[in-house]
Amino acid sequence: MITPENINLDTLTEAEAKAIIQGMLASVNFLFDVLDKDGDGRLSPAEIDAAPDVLRALDLDGDGQLNETELEGYGPHFIPGRVRFNAIVRMLDLDGDLIVTAEDIADAPNRIRMLDKDNDGIVQRHDVITKPNPTVAKRVGGPVNLVGQMMNLAYYSQDYAGNVMPGTDPRGFSDGYTLHYEANNNNDVQVANNAYLLGPDGKPVHVWEGPNFRGVPEATSADLQPNGLLMRTVAADDIVKIHDWFPVGAHGTIQLVDWDNTVVWQYTHYARGKYCLHHDTRMMPNGNILAICYEALTPREAISLGWAPQQLLNAHRGDGYIWMDRILELEPNLEDGSTKIVWQWGTIDHLVQDHDPTKPNYGKVSENPQKLNFNYCKYDNYLFTFGQLFHCNSVSYSEERDQIIVSSANYSELWVIDHSGTTEETKGAKGDLLFRYGNPETHSDDVPTFQRKDKKLFWQHDVQWMDGSKPHTGDLTVINNGAMRGKDGLPNPNEMRMGFETAYTEVLELIFPRNADGSYDWNGEVEVTWSYKGDPPQSMFAPFMSGCDRTPSGNTVFAFGHNKRIIEVTPEGDVVADYRFPGPGNLFRVRRYGFDYPGLENMPKG
Repeated sequence: MITPENINLDTLTEAEAKAIIQGMLASVNFLFDVLDKDGDGRLSPAEIDAAPDVLRALDLDGDGQLNETELEGYGPHFIPGRVRFNAIVRMLDLDGDLIVTAEDIADAPNRIRMLDKDNDGIVQRHDVITKPNPTVAKRVGGPVNLVGQMMNLAYYSQDYAGNVMPGTDPRGFSDGYTLHYEANNNNDVQVANNAYLLGPDGKPVHVWEGPNFRGVPEATSADLQPNGLLMRTVAADDIVKIHDWFPVGAHGTIQLVDWDNTVVWQYTHYARGKYCLHHDTRMMPNGNILAICYEALTPREAISLGWAPQQLLNAHRGDGYIWMDRILELEPNLEDGSTKIVWQWGTIDHLVQDHDPTKPNYGKVSENPQKLNFNYCKYDNYLFTFGQLFHCNSVSYSEERDQIIVSSANYSELWVIDHSGTTEETKGAKGDLLFRYGNPETHSDDVPTFQRKDKKLFWQHDVQWMDGSKPHTGDLTVINNGAMRGKDGLPNPNEMRMGFETAYTEVLELIFPRNADGSYDWNGEVEVTWSYKGDPPQSMFAPFMSGCDRTPSGNTVFAFGHNKRIIEVTPEGDVVADYRFPGPGNLFRVRRYGFDYPGLENMPKG
C-alpha cells in the first residue's frame, strides 16, 4: 500500500508519479469499463439492466458481495477508498464501507440510473468519472506535486495519531468537552456523518449518529445549544441532487435534535435553480437562527445587473447559474415545527459595477467601498467555485453591537453588516457594509491581479465575534487558511489554494478601528491582538474549510478540514494538543464547552 507514511515526494521521480496516477485512474475506470460491454464509452439501457449479472461475476471469493479489491480490479492500493472516485461505486456503496452487498448488487440498475442527468436513459462516462480541470492540472505543477496533493487531501488516519495526544499536557483544556461534526468529503469519496462530543482525552463520550448514510455534505456545521439541543445541518433529500444542483457547501436543511438524536425541529429550504442553504448557521441569543443561503441568477439575469460575462469553470455543478449569497434570520417554533423568515440581507441589493453604464448600480468602485464589486471574482483563479461570486462560509452575530459579521472566501474579506433595520431598510443604504477587512483590491478601481501586497486574508473561515463568556483580547477570531499565499506571506495565485509545501494557516484575533462616535474607522489600522501559526509556518496548513474556537480556559483550538487534525495552543502559543481524529471524512470546525455549560445539564450519564 502506498501511503503518505511510506512515500518520499522528494525522491519520487516523474515517471514513478505518472505510474501511480495511471494506476489510480485505471482503478477508477475499471467498474465503468466492465459494465460498458460494447466499449462505446456509455452505458445503454440494456447494459444498465445487465449490471447485476456483471457485478456478480466480479465476486472472486464467492461471498456474495464485492470488496474494495474486487471493485477496483487493479494493483496495490494508493489511497484507501480510491475506487469511490467512480460515481457508480458511490451509488452502490451508499454507506462508504467499501463493501457492495448482495442487496446493493440487485438494486444496481436503479442506482446507476440516478446518474443519468439528462434523463435520456444513457449514463455517460463523464457522469461517472470526473476529469481534472485543465486549469487546475496545469497549476498543480506536475505529476509529483499531483501525487502529493492527492495524498494530503484523500488519505486519512486509521487510528488516533499525532505529536501531542489530547490529555497528555496538563495545560490542555481539561474542564469540558469538544464537539466536532464529521462530513462526507468532496463527491462523497469518503463517507462520514456523525457528531461527536469528545472528553479531555479526545475520545467520544457521546455520539449523535448521522441522519442517513449520505446526508452530510462537506462544510456542514453543528453546535450544542444552551437548551441542550444540537443544531446541525444535513441534506435531508438525496445528497446526489444537492451535489449536482448547487455549489460546494450546500446542504439545504437545518435540524435541532435532542440527546437521543430525535429531530425536534427541522427546516428545509432549497429549490433547484433558485436557492439553497449552505455552510454556516448560528443561533442568536433570542433563539432565532442565522443561516447562509445561495441565491441563483441566470447568466442573462446577472448581465442585466452589470455582470461582465466570463467562462464558468466546473459549470457541471450548480447548473451553470451565477450564485449570490443571502443571510436569513429564521424564527423556529419548537411547538408546531413551523419556521418564519423574520429578517434577511442579500448581496444582490448592495452591488456596484463599472462595466455597464446603463445599469442603476454603475459607479466607480473605489468611491463605493460600502458596496460589493460585482465583477471582482474571476472563476479561473479559484478551485471549487462553481459559479459562486462570494462563497460566504461563516456568519456570526453580536448582540452587544446588533451587528452581523460574514466571511467571504472568494473576496478574502470579512464584512460587518447592521442588523438593526428591517428587511426593507437593509435593501438600501442601511444594509451597505459598515466595515470590511482583508483585501483592499475588492474595492479598488484597478484590474484585479490577486497579488496585491496589502492583502491580509486568504480563503478564511469561521469568523466569530468574541463575547464576554470567553477570554479574549479582540473583537473577533478567524482562521486565515492561507490558500494562494506563498512562504513570504504574500499572495501567490499560482498555488490555486493547494500549496502544501509553501502556504500556511494562522489563527487571528482582531480589533477593528472605531471613531469617537462608535462607527468604524475605514482609514484606521486593524489591530492583531493575538495570532498563532506553526513553526515553521508551512507545518500548519489547511487549504479549505477548517475552524477555530476559544476555550473557557483561554486556550485556542482549531481543526483542519481536509485531514481532521486538531491543534490546541495556550495564549502563549505553546502546543498542548496536536493529533488527528481517526477515520474518513472531513471536519468543518470544532467547538468547546466547559463542564458548566448549560447545554450539558441533561447530558446522558455513562
